[in-house]
Amino acid sequence: MSILSAMMVVLGLLVVMRRFDRIRELLLINGSLGLLGIVFCTFLPAIGAYAYYSPAVELVGNIPSSAGRYHLEHFNGLRSGDLLSFTFSETKGIITFPSFHTIVPVLLLWSVRRTWAFWPALPVSAIMILSTLSIGGHHLADIVASITLCAISIWLYAQYVAKPASRARPATPVTALDG
Repeated sequence: MSILSAMMVVLGLLVVMRRFDRIRELLLINGSLGLLGIVFCTFLPAIGAYAYYSPAVELVGNIPSSAGRYHLEHFNGLRSGDLLSFTFSETKGIITFPSFHTIVPVLLLWSVRRTWAFWPALPVSAIMILSTLSIGGHHLADIVASITLCAISIWLYAQYVAKPASRARPATPVTALDG
């Protein structure tokens, strides 16, 4: 549940550090992975580990009973065709692959790379990713694949968005001519 808060903190830090290039990078990569998640979810809907395996309450200890299952009402409603409309205030995430509980901490770490904020963000991001298994109810494969998708997306951004922009020639100043 801390992903939105972490995103806001990192975006605020990037604004204070005047790293607008990193904000652009973060938003573009996260947005592209969001679109990819919609495609995956549309053609390969995954219900999640907790919903699939339904572990006994004794096995999961103090983990809330809604962990990894909070999305099932909307997920099953979409699959059956019963969910025909929704409101944003009641929206629940239904994308279990790729795992945005993994993608967001990885991208936040990438956004603060080579800054003082990286070191405090590292343990927070690690805890968020590790809790994805227990609280988010994801499969380990979701986490590994999500980290891999992040790495590929970052590489593609660096090759096809950031690099061409850095190679662009500066604009030639225009001067007014008399006559």
